[in-house]
Amino acid sequence: MWGLGGAVAASAVWAAAVLATGGSGGGDAAPGLAGYRYTTDLCAKTDVSPFTSNGFQKETGDSGTIPAAVRRPTIDTMQCTINMKGAGSGSSSTSYSSAYLYSSLILHKKQDPKTEFADGYLSYTADKSPSYHYTVDRVPGIGQEAYLVTQVNTRSSSNVYEILGVRDHGTTYQVTFSSYASGSAKLSSGKAAQLLEQSARSTLAALK
Repeated sequence: MWGLGGAVAASAVWAAAVLATGGSGGGDAAPGLAGYRYTTDLCAKTDVSPFTSNGFQKETGDSGTIPAAVRRPTIDTMQCTINMKGAGSGSSSTSYSSAYLYSSLILHKKQDPKTEFADGYLSYTADKSPSYHYTVDRVPGIGQEAYLVTQVNTRSSSNVYEILGVRDHGTTYQVTFSSYASGSAKLSSGKAAQLLEQSARSTLAALK
């Protein structure tokens, strides 16, 4: 069973492996960026309203939102971590929910990430254990191609872990939702995937 920390570590590793395609032999050169632009604060562009309208609240203070961005000759990379808590959270509550939204946008300026993009997500199906496995589904209508990765935990319903990866020409976007909840604060994987897709659509529109 994965806790929140394990999911964070896994997300960071897979984000680097999946989204940085093109630096190690991607597709055609100069794919075009489909109108997406570099920003120093991806968190400011990230739409969290699908989650806040469903009982989640952004953590306050410096740890609530953590943006990062860097420009390099071949790629521009932007990242954002948003820490949240559920409406049922609290020291006197019988329910507890904590969650985070981790996103990464990469502008591939020299090589097309198309060749390796799908395989990066489909590879998740090989990662399995007695306690969990992954399913991967194509998501229509977002960018040129998009994939939803769902962790199916066979021993606990407290963890939800969803990844949505999108490619639009030479721009790749990945957003991960991970939560741990108990009691009435639980959010189903299906509902989390729906909220993640809503957030991704509006966020990508804001990045053009």
